[in-house]
Amino acid sequence: MPVRAEKVTDLNEKRSRWFFSRNLDQASQALAIAHTRVPAHGGRAWNALQVADDAVGKAIALFYNSIFGAIVRHAYGQNTQDRRASMQIRATKGIPCPDFLADSTAVRRALQIAEREFDRLAELELEPFGFCFRDEHRQQIDLVAAEMLGLDPEDEHIRDLLQRYRLLYASEPNVNGRKQAILQALAQHED
Repeated sequence: MPVRAEKVTDLNEKRSRWFFSRNLDQASQALAIAHTRVPAHGGRAWNALQVADDAVGKAIALFYNSIFGAIVRHAYGQNTQDRRASMQIRATKGIPCPDFLADSTAVRRALQIAEREFDRLAELELEPFGFCFRDEHRQQIDLVAAEMLGLDPEDEHIRDLLQRYRLLYASEPNVNGRKQAILQALAQHED
């Protein structure tokens, strides 16, 4: 049975290079938003995101892969089991995110920062979110996300605050899943 051309067109329009993890295991996964070099179809665990352009996709990815996005994701996820921040498809539309489509100087600056930093940061190997307090690569993402949000990443108070957020986040049982590796790393970090 032949496939109608409009069906093929409809399917191809749903492909993306940006994907949102709907079933994020914070103790073992390193990405909440992923990017591919070529367009692909999403699946049950990774839903395709339709973004206005790559600059917006880069900004969204940096935000959600930072401690800011991790906290938002954890707060809005429907945790049905330890470590998981699961979301229904409809719920993803309501998750808070900076409005990277707004026409403002602050948004234009955030998009410029994302464009400038994304490719470099995308090459870094990240630890799972539960290890964010010791992951120097994720901390680089945190500093870029802070700058995108209008905070001064060079300010020691901001850096201290980000580290406090990381430690509080990783200490949450629903984030670390009581995994011994994370708990031991947290204990060593506090020594």
